[in-house]
Amino acid sequence: MSGKGRIWSWTTTHRSVITNFDQVLPYTCIVVELEEQAGLFLVSDLVGRELGAELKVGLPVSVFFAPLGEKGKVLPQFKLDQDRE
Repeated sequence: MSGKGRIWSWTTTHRSVITNFDQVLPYTCIVVELEEQAGLFLVSDLVGRELGAELKVGLPVSVFFAPLGEKGKVLPQFKLDQDRE
């Protein structure tokens, strides 16, 4: 998998509904349609975006993996891919 896709949908959470997520508020949860196949979706979060910056369906994103917590666990996260706009 290339790790590249386009935003299909999103929501931004401003109030914590899950324990320990209040330290990352607000966060944006996105649905990404991956480049490899139409209709192949992955739900993740979007990082590195200024709050209030406009999102649009179809904006290109790329995956990255950053360690989370002390145990070195990683999750796929996405950032806007300005080189492909």
